[in-house]
Amino acid sequence: MMPRFQLFWRTALASMLLVAFGLGAAPADTTLPFQVSGDVAESFQLLTSTYYERVDPQALLAAAADALATTARKHGVTISPPALHVEGDRDATLAELESAIATAARTAHASSSDFAYAAIDGMAKATNDRYTQFFTPAEFKAFNEALDPRRIGGIGVMIEPDASTGCVRVSYVLPGTPAERAGLRVGDVIAAVDGFPTKGLTVEAVSGRLRGKAGTAVSVSVQRSPAPQTFAITREDV
Repeated sequence: MMPRFQLFWRTALASMLLVAFGLGAAPADTTLPFQVSGDVAESFQLLTSTYYERVDPQALLAAAADALATTARKHGVTISPPALHVEGDRDATLAELESAIATAARTAHASSSDFAYAAIDGMAKATNDRYTQFFTPAEFKAFNEALDPRRIGGIGVMIEPDASTGCVRVSYVLPGTPAERAGLRVGDVIAAVDGFPTKGLTVEAVSGRLRGKAGTAVSVSVQRSPAPQTFAITREDV
């Protein structure tokens, strides 16, 4: 049986946690479905015991609690972040976390998997390591597709549609690539490539403009607070 977790370790000091779960859209309940419960437990275990450096479990729980409150607001419900504490027993800590997830989902009349995703994502971000990232199954599929040399784009970024601007935005910057060295960041909205506006273009069309022969340069203009920036990036065989 193939594991549902995909864990990749960088050879540098940081690590990248890529977690691909098969969480089902189970109805909200007072307890978590078996598979969802197992995924939450395994995520907590990975982050607290196999990470490249010590991670404060209490910080993970606080981040998970904030994520639950944020997700509830997205469902039109206001809740206070649940008070989660590291207990002396790991199982007790997990039981408290899983209960909070189930309760938040029930209050929002939403799927417990939505809130489990949010809690896991919050805990991953609490490591403050930009290479540690939680991916939903759809995101993980897109990540793998983006690693296809034909789709990387020659500079080393994953891009996705940006509904608010009609352009595309950077969803991931591959380590050690021209994009990272140039200073592109996750969240940057790519407004133009070589001066050609990207508004209204598909992801594939923008990727096509980013791609090119190794050694050639491409100009990437991004919308970034407080001011737009343009980067001259030399393509490589990524």
